[in-house]
Formats: sequence, structure tokens, C-alpha cells
Amino acid sequence: MKLTSVPLAIVLLQFCGALVAAAETVSLTDATTLEFASVNAGKEALLTPDRYTHALSRFDLESRLRTNSDVTADDLMGFAAEQVVAWSAEDLAKMKPMIASVAQRLAGYRIALPPTILLIQTTGKEEGDAAYTRRHAVILPRRYVGFPVARLEPIFIHELFHVLSSHNEALRNSLYEIIGFKPCPEIELPEPLADRKITNPDGPSLDYYIALDVDGRHRLAVCLLHAPERFDPLQNRTFFQYLKFHLLAVEHEGDDWRLVQVSGEPLLLDPAQTPSFHQQIGSNTKYIIHPDEVLADNFMHLMMKKPSLPNPEIVEKMAKRLNQP
Repeated sequence: MKLTSVPLAIVLLQFCGALVAAAETVSLTDATTLEFASVNAGKEALLTPDRYTHALSRFDLESRLRTNSDVTADDLMGFAAEQVVAWSAEDLAKMKPMIASVAQRLAGYRIALPPTILLIQTTGKEEGDAAYTRRHAVILPRRYVGFPVARLEPIFIHELFHVLSSHNEALRNSLYEIIGFKPCPEIELPEPLADRKITNPDGPSLDYYIALDVDGRHRLAVCLLHAPERFDPLQNRTFFQYLKFHLLAVEHEGDDWRLVQVSGEPLLLDPAQTPSFHQQIGSNTKYIIHPDEVLADNFMHLMMKKPSLPNPEIVEKMAKRLNQP
């Protein structure tokens, strides 16, 4: 609908109505309220530094801002804030019943979420048109908001797990252990790998390891996303099209953790060629780039009551843990 064909008074009324609607809240659990973020609230959330922005690499910045110029985390946060979109009345009419459905699914479990969760809508340009989380906010690209509810609800539940995980260290550790991951100090990367690390907002740190059997040898590894080359702004490629996933071998003596190197290079293990990795994380999802992603999909399966999973024991263990105080 073109604005020029509508009387100004009607436009102003619709604009004011949209602002009121965008500030609305709905109950997600007895202790958690979900707020449909206004543009200003969304901007403020995306401009606030957090563990994701502190972990950004050169490739992260260049690929998201599509430049090889010198850019900073502040530049990316500013760009992300510019992508915030207001919630329309039509959006809310669709989203509210979906959130009510999610609330019913959560009701049977002890889900310790933050008191307020912001639901922010953006153009998607800031994060490769993907849904993601930042602190206590779930960010949905406009494209996702247009999905049918049957497709959008599982995605929202998946993202909700990331908020739950990031705000509950003890719970996170016990859930990670279900699929074989344990905490370790943050692993420092050497150059040029550090510059080419690709940071996942939902799991930005290299601080959980898994024990593996690699050709009969005991190995420890962390999940690593990286690009094989520097970002090229002249090519029409997003960071997802550069993304490589490897298991980065690490070792330690006491609290001193470091990379395993072979011929002076970090040892990168191919997950597809590491059966012991898949034996531990199961086969309920193909989204295996980080333990939080593996568990977020299993949480989604639990809440959506998905039948006939290849590894139902993972979901059963999650359910048992989520029912504990």
C-alpha cells in the first residue's frame, strides 16, 4: 500500500498504533515475560556489547559489513541496530498465538529464563538472514516472521534454548555433558586462524571440549567455525558460504590448555571422519556445529514432541534434567 494514497491522519494513527503494539508483552512462563521490542528497544539491545561482540574476528566484521576496510565491533553493532524493524499489528496477530502455544509447551518443565526476553525483528542483513540471540534477546529476520507458524514455532523454540543456556551455567554444563562436552578455559587461536574464525552469536566461545577416539588415539577437541580465506567484498557471498566446520584438537597440562599442532599447524579434524563425535552427539539433528546448536534442536524436538527420533535417549535425558530444581 502506497502512503501517498492514504490520508495523512490515517497514516499517523496507524503509526502510533504500531508503536503501542510494538511495546506489548506476553507471558512466556510464570517468571518470564516476552516483550515485542520497539525499534528503540531493539536498537539499544543490539548496541550493547556482550560475549558475542567481544569474540568477533576480522572475518566476522568484514563479512558482515562487506568490506576490507578497518572496521570495529562498534561499527557492526551500529549496522545491526540500523536493521531493526517495527512490529506491525499483523505481525502481532500472528506471533501472539504462537507465543501462547510455546508457553503451553514450556509449562511442564522448570525453565529458568530471564525475567524479560526481547523479541526483535530485523531486516536480517546484520547476520546473514539468520535467526540468532544476543543476551536476553531473540532476533528474527523479517523473512522468518513471514514463515507459516508451523515452521516458525520450532525455530523460535530453538532460539529460546540459546537464551536459556546462556543464562544458566550449571544447567548448560549438565546438558552439554549429555552429548559429551565439558567446560575448559577459552582456547586462544594463532594467526591467521584467529582472523578467520567465524563467530556464532549463539555459541561465541571456544570453551567446551569433547573427548574423541581418532584412529585409536585419545584426542580432545573444540568445535571451530572458520573461513579458509579472507573475505572478498567483490564476490556475492555471505559468511555462510565461506564457513568450514572442524574439530580443533587441543591438549592440556593442568590448567594450561593449548592447540595440538602437527608440522607447526593446528590439527583440524573432519567431523564427518570422526565416528566417536557422532556417537556422542547422536543423530537427532544435522545442525552439529556447536554443542548449543545440537542441544537447541533436541530441545526443539522435546517441546514439539517429535516422534521416532534416532536417539530418543538424548531428549529423555534433557527432559529429566529440565525437571530438576
